[in-house]
Amino acid sequence: MAVDYHFFNFEGARLGYQKSGTGSSALLIFHGFGQDHTSFSPMTEALAGHYTIYSFDLFFHGQSVWPFDDHPLTKNQWNRIISTFLSDLEIDRFNLMGYSLGGKFVLATLETLSSRVDSVFLLAPDGIHLNLWYRLATGTRLMRSTLKSMIYKPGLFTGTASLATRLGLVDKGIARFANTQMDSLEKRQRVYLSWVVFRKLAFDMKHIARLMNANTIKTSFFIGRFDKMITEKSIKPLHTKLKNSKLKILESGHTTLISHTAKEFRNIAPEKP
Repeated sequence: MAVDYHFFNFEGARLGYQKSGTGSSALLIFHGFGQDHTSFSPMTEALAGHYTIYSFDLFFHGQSVWPFDDHPLTKNQWNRIISTFLSDLEIDRFNLMGYSLGGKFVLATLETLSSRVDSVFLLAPDGIHLNLWYRLATGTRLMRSTLKSMIYKPGLFTGTASLATRLGLVDKGIARFANTQMDSLEKRQRVYLSWVVFRKLAFDMKHIARLMNANTIKTSFFIGRFDKMITEKSIKPLHTKLKNSKLKILESGHTTLISHTAKEFRNIAPEKP
């Protein structure tokens, strides 16, 4: 499958993306935390005949660049970035797919461009249910400062995570996953920047659902049966409000959900918009 990697520059920010596929419909893909566009390779291979695919590197991942330190990315900024991207490439109507953290960018795009969206695929999406720990860590300047200190003092994080696990406040599986994302300076910096810079990407699910229903957007959710991070309960605030929404629970955990979903698409061709 032929692929091309490109850069889109806007007001100092740079988005890297891979273009692939031969379909007549555009599909914009946003990966999860700690990944880059290549994480969706199984999916782009499965969908290459159905869509022309634009698989992005999120800021602080891959080759994308956010040049404004830890200043937050606002929804208005994201709207201007993605709207200009679509205009420059002369893309009118399109489809969206997001996994985990990438779900926030799907929701942010929907909030302003839902009238141009045909279908949405959400794989264990973040952004529907606001995680308590995320809210605590990023909600105030003091807590953001504490989170930043963990970059250079990892013992503070491991001690806090260990205590929370012993008290039953955090699932052991989630704690193990969190530790793998904090075991190097580079990873800890990415956690801090992603959490703090993306904190303004928060949404009212009633409003999102109204937009999606008004524009008859087809929505497909994919959840891993063994996923401790994003569960069926996590997506209910949106899934249950949509008129045209399907849910597929796969025999998967969180980290293997993309490959399991790609297998589903290989077996059952997705509906064309």
